[in-house]
Amino acid sequence: MIPTPKRVLVLSTTTGYQTRSFGEAAERLGVELVLATDRCDQLDDPWRDSAVPVRFFDEEASLQAIIEASRMRPLQGVIALGDRPTVLAARVAEVLHVPGNPVAAAEISRSKLATRERLASAGLAAPWFRRVDLDLEPARLARELSFPCVLKPLGLSGSRGVIRTDNTTQFVAAF
Repeated sequence: MIPTPKRVLVLSTTTGYQTRSFGEAAERLGVELVLATDRCDQLDDPWRDSAVPVRFFDEEASLQAIIEASRMRPLQGVIALGDRPTVLAARVAEVLHVPGNPVAAAEISRSKLATRERLASAGLAAPWFRRVDLDLEPARLARELSFPCVLKPLGLSGSRGVIRTDNTTQFVAAF
């Protein structure tokens, strides 16, 4: 009997910088990576890497494409690189019964505010935070805060848009 190769699905954007690192690690471990990326699904494998074309904004169609691809190349795990594919990766893991994060946890993790609220409600250590509306007067708001203060847009991922302010002047300019 021929052993089934260890195979892990990596969901990533086509511009994901971490993909190469995962590829190198997988090669060292003897694990085959199957890519699922947000790429053109109208061309026949434009990069010749046998990736599954997905659309992160269309999770149902993407999930079905991955399930179909897994029939020919069974998967033993799934990894999401970045914020956008996190929920889809959890759904894939759930449907294929492979290790992964619960869908509810993945949904919470995509929202910085929901994550902080969940950590606080569980009594876990987390930095102080406050959600503010953009129509508030920043100078008035700054009087209610302590410094240093970090501003972080909810809609941006990673460190994009993160600004540390050390005083009211910096806060107003950053806001």
